Amino acid sequence: MKVSENLIFPLLEESSGRDREIKQFGIKKVEEVIYHHLFLNKDHRQLDKELLGKIDGTTKGRISANILYYYGIKGKNNKNRAIYRGIFHGISLLDAVEYLENLIVQEPSRRDIVNIIKILNHLKNSLDREEGDKDYSYLEEIDEYLKEVLKDNVEKTINIVDQVKQPNFYENILDKKSGYRRNPKIATESILVADFKCEVSEDHNTFISKKYNKPYMEAHHIVPMKFQYKFPNTSLDTHANIVAICPNCHRLIHHATELEYERILDLLLNKRITRLSNCGIDIDINTLLLMYKE
Repeated sequence: MKVSENLIFPLLEESSGRDREIKQFGIKKVEEVIYHHLFLNKDHRQLDKELLGKIDGTTKGRISANILYYYGIKGKNNKNRAIYRGIFHGISLLDAVEYLENLIVQEPSRRDIVNIIKILNHLKNSLDREEGDKDYSYLEEIDEYLKEVLKDNVEKTINIVDQVKQPNFYENILDKKSGYRRNPKIATESILVADFKCEVSEDHNTFISKKYNKPYMEAHHIVPMKFQYKFPNTSLDTHANIVAICPNCHRLIHHATELEYERILDLLLNKRITRLSNCGIDIDINTLLLMYKE
């Protein structure tokens, strides 16, 4: 969903100047608090519990409130609701930043939003880098699985049942990391079922992999895994959502112009729409394209 012409981003208040929580939790966690408040409609209590680890509720949202107040994100409407909570709900990071940057151009006096623009831009760049690192490691794991499966040159029977399955959430308390796992075995099976042919077009030629002596293919989640939070009751890491594509098509999806990647995504979604629905993943092309703009 694009930013509505009717959206009004209220004037941010002067910073509280209290940076104790900023120093305590670090910029990455601060970015998450701001994003979850502005984009995911989370209130202060939810932020303290879900992001800052105050699960007993005794802080009553004060910690995240102090973080937000430092950036001037405070104030309530006539319904006693935080005025910035969910203001960008359903809007991509890219579109929100573009909206705020245009706001400064139109109203040069709105210097109050400069720091928010910096925060959101830094968050987007960090997410892009993290996703790139995860993708590289994931593709390496898939290659190793394919090498192992094909080493004895024995045909493997794969039985795939499209059904709803629970997301594979993990949490590492020591490293303070959490997320949703991607199983390289599932992606490996998707490539095997596709018989090492690109699902955009079987005519797409690629090189022979030195690891498994077959045409090199990569696995791609049609609905990106970073949006697993939008599907809390079903996993996106499922055969129906994973296609085998040649490396050129994979790069095209991530780096080409909108006109080019929209055509490919529309084709892939149409091929898998019924199977995705059977897995509890109901999505239309417009919603999917919005995800790729983030």
